[in-house]
Amino acid sequence: MIDAVEFLTELLEIPSPSGEEKEIVSFLAKRLGEWGYQAEVDQAGNVVAQLGEGEPALLLASHVDTVPGPLPVRRGNSKVFGR
Repeated sequence: MIDAVEFLTELLEIPSPSGEEKEIVSFLAKRLGEWGYQAEVDQAGNVVAQLGEGEPALLLASHVDTVPGPLPVRRGNSKVFGR
């Protein structure tokens, strides 16, 4: 089972200011592969992943770039804080 808090913490610890998203994109593609998805990074640097066969049932569009500068991840009161 996926530990969502641990995954989010790992994700937030990866610096990803605009134009420097390669590490976080690689992390996401690798993790999705570990969870059974067929994941790849396209020529534009997007993570594209599929699970199963048949017609697509869900499309998630998002961005992974964040503000620059140090901002440590914090956990407290059942919440995770980060950029």
